[in-house]
Amino acid sequence: MTYALTLLYVALLYVRPGEILPQLADLPIVAVTGAAAIVSGAGSLLTKPRPFAQLPNDWAFLGFALAAVLSVPANGWLGGGYVTFIKILPILTVYLLIRISVRTTGQWRRFAGLLVVLTLFQAANGIMQYWTGVGFGNSTAYAERYDQGGDDLMDGQAGTIVRRVRGTGIFGDPNDLAMALVLVFPFLYTAVLARDEGGGKRLFALAALGVLSYALFLTQSRGGLVGLAAVTAAYAYRRTGRIRAVAVALVIAGLLLVGASGRLKEMSSSEDSAQGRIQAWSAGLQMLKSKPALGVGYGAYTNYHHLVAHNSFVHAFA
Repeated sequence: MTYALTLLYVALLYVRPGEILPQLADLPIVAVTGAAAIVSGAGSLLTKPRPFAQLPNDWAFLGFALAAVLSVPANGWLGGGYVTFIKILPILTVYLLIRISVRTTGQWRRFAGLLVVLTLFQAANGIMQYWTGVGFGNSTAYAERYDQGGDDLMDGQAGTIVRRVRGTGIFGDPNDLAMALVLVFPFLYTAVLARDEGGGKRLFALAALGVLSYALFLTQSRGGLVGLAAVTAAYAYRRTGRIRAVAVALVIAGLLLVGASGRLKEMSSSEDSAQGRIQAWSAGLQMLKSKPALGVGYGAYTNYHHLVAHNSFVHAFA
């Protein structure tokens, strides 16, 4: 029961039915499903006690959650710990439910397959936005003014409008959608390369790779392209070794850049968007330097710098 509820909860987080069907917007479907999964998981642990915090990433995740909750009171807002806990509760819920309920190889394979299907849904939504102007739930692409010199422009300035597709819910930013797309590429690589997979699964995986790659291009996310090259290189290293991994990464990066246009071709440190991020990273390093134990407080990055880091590591330690 806990495993089924966990799959359903993850699916609802990805799809957000209330955004696609307005008549469901006021129904607490996600919250109720999450609560039911938590109760089921707690009951499962009580009837069959077992450790779940056994891996280094378990302690890293739980330690980060605790640090996030303590960071706000440490910076002067005593009630901020509770507010922070409520904000990160969905993330905690998903992580703990997965660690409690996914216990066998078969369960993991089905969970990974669900992630692929859900990500294909978000990719299809983005492709619909690009070709029809409107995706599921009347979602639309993000329009960004951009000049040929590589600078992002403010509204009202002359320049080419670049449409960047995005997802629904937590993937409403093009960069977040790109990150979600990159996440499932290794699962599909395995489906293509594994010897025990049938021809049908291989064909499905190849088709899915094509759809996801196209959607990734449409996000116009430079970080997404770099992330795909990095993930693919890491995957190739685990399977084939260092030299082939580097060659694979270079080939993929070359293919991506050959087909790239507009802002995707601009990856120079002198470009305005890149300069803004470098300055944001510098600000994050200063925050770490000033308060190395708990940082400046969860959600307080923009109190110290006008742009967020666009870098998970910098944002987290700041």
